[in-house]
Amino acid sequence: MTFASNRVARKASSRFDISGTLTIKDISKPVAADVAITSIGDDRLELDGNAQVNFSDYNLTPPSSALGLIRTKDNMLLR
Repeated sequence: MTFASNRVARKASSRFDISGTLTIKDISKPVAADVAITSIGDDRLELDGNAQVNFSDYNLTPPSSALGLIRTKDNMLLR
């Protein structure tokens, strides 16, 4: 899984909207993420963000259990 950003827009002093391309299993789709950036010491940054994508967009099957009786929705939250 890779993500390549192509646009960063500041929302607040430490919050950004980051758009780019998410690639999973050789399938690439545009994705937007809401990201918070925190300074950790003098030379490190911590990025905490999330984006919603669909399993089906990447030819993935949503997880299930109990012989398919328990299922999840098609969307997943990447964090």
